[in-house]
Amino acid sequence: PPALRSLHNEVRRLQAALDAERFDRNYLQEELARIHLKMEKLVKDKEQYKQDIVNLKGKLSNCVQDNNVQDPEVANNNLGRLVKQLEQAEQRLVTAQEKLDDMQYERDMFKNKLDELKRERDKWIATSQEETSRALLLADELETERKHMHSLRELVTELRQHNRLNGVNTSQLECDDLDASI
Repeated sequence: PPALRSLHNEVRRLQAALDAERFDRNYLQEELARIHLKMEKLVKDKEQYKQDIVNLKGKLSNCVQDNNVQDPEVANNNLGRLVKQLEQAEQRLVTAQEKLDDMQYERDMFKNKLDELKRERDKWIATSQEETSRALLLADELETERKHMHSLRELVTELRQHNRLNGVNTSQLECDDLDASI
C-alpha cells in the first residue's frame, strides 16, 4: 500500500540522514582530537618559551654584572646578543599564544558543531522511532485488513455456493464491484 511504502521511504531517508550525521560526527571528533594534540604541543612550546625567557633574563642579569669586569666591547656584544635572543623568545611566546587562541576558537567551534549534530541526531532518532512505530502500526492494520478481506471472500464464496445449491438467481445479487456485492 502507498502509505506503507511512503513510511518505508521515510525510514530509509531518516537512516541516510543518521548515516550522514555519523560521518560528520566522526569527522568532527577527529578534528577535535587533532586540535587537542596541536594545543598540547603549543602549551608545551609556550612553557618552554617562558622558561627560555626566564633563563635569558638571568643571563642578561649576569651579563650586566659581568659587564664591569669584562672588556666593555665584548660585554656590549654579549648583552646585545642576549637582548636579541630575549626579544625573539618573547615574540615566539606571543606567536604561540596567538596560535593557541586560534586553536581554542577552532576547538570551541567544532565542539559547538558536534553538540548541534548531537541535538539533530537525537531529533532524527526520535522521528525515526515514531515513523517506525507508525510503519509497524500500519503493517498490523494492513494484516488485519487482509484477514478481514480473506474472511469476506470466504463468506462470499460460501454464500454463492449456498445460493447455487438452493437455486437462488445470483445475477440479481451481484454487481461489477466485488466490495459492493457483499
